[in-house]
Amino acid sequence: MKKEEKYRKWVEDHEDVLLSGKKRIKLPMHPLVYEAVWMWFKQHRIAGFPITGPILQIQALNFWKLFGATAEFKASPGWLEKWKVRHGIKRVILSGEKVSADEAGAAVYKEKFAKIVPRTSLNSASVTAAAGFKVQKERLTVMACCNASGTFKLPLVVIGKYAKFRALKNLSTLPVIYKNQKSAWMSAFLFEDWFKTQFVPEVEKFLASKGLPPKAILFVDNCSAHPPKVAVNEIRVEFLPPNTTPLIQPMDQGCLQNIKSLYKIRLKAFYHGAI
Repeated sequence: MKKEEKYRKWVEDHEDVLLSGKKRIKLPMHPLVYEAVWMWFKQHRIAGFPITGPILQIQALNFWKLFGATAEFKASPGWLEKWKVRHGIKRVILSGEKVSADEAGAAVYKEKFAKIVPRTSLNSASVTAAAGFKVQKERLTVMACCNASGTFKLPLVVIGKYAKFRALKNLSTLPVIYKNQKSAWMSAFLFEDWFKTQFVPEVEKFLASKGLPPKAILFVDNCSAHPPKVAVNEIRVEFLPPNTTPLIQPMDQGCLQNIKSLYKIRLKAFYHGAI
């Protein structure tokens, strides 16, 4: 009661940081970073960009350097949790594709899937997914593929609009398999070519190294760009039912989200000279 006037004055001066009903005299360390990240977060969420914890940590470090980097600051997971609590953020990770989900179709297909894949083998199935990064009129399609256990990963397939990018003209090799198509989308020709020239040879090599017969099933989402029947000997393609991707497609259960998050972190670090 003796310090009531002092407390009321402090509340008036710091109303912008008193969120979620919590009132603390002690301000967070690096308050400018706290508020800069909060403003950046609100702007990007309004614009529709997915924001993850690691991205917020990278952005906090960028602001810290911008404001002078006068004291030690690591943007640790603990700092992130306190930041989220202070601003009333319960979940900032967005995953999965925003499509209508056919739960009934997914449930029916689970029985079919169990019959296709032997339960005693961990190396008989491969999984894949096609995810499009659509930014205004400029597009890239990225396809990821690995086996069910994650012990076999193929290079990402990136489909762009141009046969040759001017910015990459001096590169002799790329860490991805690059294809080009006018719309930058997957096509039946590109998919079948990748399946026969990249997927099948790599899978056969992997199975041979494990002493396994050359048998495999590639599970992909249902897409009009995928040809109806694709197979080479005992390696074939199986399509998931329409509108069931978020429910039963293995690659969509966090794998694709991790790829996007890591890509954004590396991209932001590159632009800010961290790598």
